[in-house]
Parts: sequence; structure tokens; C-alpha cells
Amino acid sequence: IESTFPGAVEVNFKTSRGTEKCVVAMLPYPSEYRFEEVSKEDNYAGKVKDWARIVCKGFKKDATNILLTHLMLVGSQVVQNGQDVTLRVGDLNAVSKSDLPQADYFAMGHIHTYQLRKGNYCYSGSPMFFNFDQSIGNSPQTAGVVLLETKSKGGIKSVEFKQLNTPAKMVEIESTSIDDAREKLKNFESRDIVNLTFVQDKPLSMALIKELKLEFPCLTKVLLKMVGLKGDDKNYITNRKNLDPGNLFIEFYKQKKLIEPSKELVGLFKNLLEEQNSET
Repeated sequence: IESTFPGAVEVNFKTSRGTEKCVVAMLPYPSEYRFEEVSKEDNYAGKVKDWARIVCKGFKKDATNILLTHLMLVGSQVVQNGQDVTLRVGDLNAVSKSDLPQADYFAMGHIHTYQLRKGNYCYSGSPMFFNFDQSIGNSPQTAGVVLLETKSKGGIKSVEFKQLNTPAKMVEIESTSIDDAREKLKNFESRDIVNLTFVQDKPLSMALIKELKLEFPCLTKVLLKMVGLKGDDKNYITNRKNLDPGNLFIEFYKQKKLIEPSKELVGLFKNLLEEQNSET
């Protein structure tokens, strides 16, 4: 490390071509909360622009200048509600390239998929899977890092994505029966992250879900996709007048969640109901 500046650091490297310089300016996630402490008059993009200029003041003409920051860039792709969306000017907390100072390379964070924009604006992605929305355009999830090749007098010569073998898989699977689910789950290690969806015409039991999660530690979520319903897709509670509050709660829960409530949850409901009755 050769020297430091407000929000930046200069690093010198000894290479076969001599000493090469790199200045890295760092702008952590510029949240609205932090900006409220500076000014309430400027808009979000204007505040990002002001802060970025401060940390980039240490850039040098004979160095490779990199802005390392964590924000949403206009033109980048994100997944919102299961759909691929391209960020546009005016979207919440989206910043345009024109709002950022000049740099040889922009190391972007906040979006966890590899994306290279206009040659030097790059989201490297995460070295490990972060969530099930990492894939863009239904492409396979890929974790990795970005390798930069610099020029001897400053600047970027090439940008290359290097895929990594992650220690854990992150997969969503569907099954039509408990036997089918067990057979598929055998292919995963305990460190993997698996969401399982049952496709069937009957509700799930809480006991079954607990049993599967104990048997397969990789299982993080169990969902249900109902098929083969006759008539409309609503389940109605019949004989309400003949059901006590506890059983009525059970039927209501099954109607909404499509699984049976646990004994603990039913017990909690009954305790709350008794407390309410005693107060009235």
C-alpha cells in the first residue's frame, strides 16, 4: 500500500514490467438513511454523484483507477416477483452511468449475478449462491469471480469471468409423492439448499414436513401446488355450527395453508382463546 485518501487507497505492484499502480476508490452501499444525514434537498442520484466524486479524488493518470461500490445501475437486470426486469432511469435508487465519475473499471455490488455493461461496468456476482433469484433469463446459476488484466501504464486490458465450484448446490425440485421426493433428495448433501414442491391433489401434513426435514437436512422449504381440484379452486368449511373453535381453526388453517397446523400452534390458539374469554 503506497498511500491512502478519504475513501480510497493506492496499491503499487512489482511486475516484470516494473512498478504498476492501482487506485481503488470505495463507496459502500449508499442507503437513503445515510443520505438523510447529509442533505434532504438533493435526490438520490445527486447524492451518489457527490459522494462518488469525493472518494475518486485520489485517482491518478498513470494508474489503473477502480471505483468499488454497491448500488443499482440503470441497464442492469434484476429479478422482481419471478420476472426479469431491466432497471430504468427513475426506478427506485437506480443510478445512471452519467452519475458516476470516470474510472477505468467499476466493480459493482448489490446484484448477485455476473453482468458486464459497456466493457467496464461489472457485477462480478457472488462466489457462493445467495438466493434462488440469482439466475437471469432462466440461465443456470453460476458463481464465480472476475479476473482483470491491466495495462502497464494504467487502464484495463481485459475482463474475464472465472466460474467457481461452490461448496453447496441451490436447487428447486418438484415431486408427486413422498417416495419420489425421497429418491430425489438422496442426490443432495446436508450442506446443499433445496426447496421442494409437492404437486398433488391433497393437503400436506405438518408431521410429514417435519419428518422430511429431519431426514434430509438440505431441505429448507416445502411447498404445495394443488392440482386436480373439481369445480372451482376453493375449499369450503362445512358444518361450521357443529365445530368447536379449535376444530374450526384447524379447518380454516388447512383451507388457507393447505397443510395441517401443528399441535403446538393449535394449543397456542386455544390458550389465546381462553385468555380472551376470561377477560370478557
